[in-house]
Amino acid sequence: MKNITSNINPTVFSWSAIVVGTILCEELNVLEQNAIGNWIILLGDYLLTNAAQVAVIQSDNENDNNNNQPLNDDEKMDALQKAIKKIEDEIANLKSS
Repeated sequence: MKNITSNINPTVFSWSAIVVGTILCEELNVLEQNAIGNWIILLGDYLLTNAAQVAVIQSDNENDNNNNQPLNDDEKMDALQKAIKKIEDEIANLKSS
């Protein structure tokens, strides 16, 4: 399936939710808004849960293909230090922007 969001400007994509939400608020009563809002949240939760599980499976498959042997303690430590470094770099990047 073609990625349907890849050609949409991120700002337009975000604002479209505000526009649709505003229109729905004007057209629906409070109970209807609540019902549809909860349905949309459930839909989002389902999409996020599905995507997370697919990512876990793909990651496990990549790890199995790349490394059939368990890591020793030094390799685990190196991997953790690299992950910490990436997190620190990302935090620094977020602070500077």
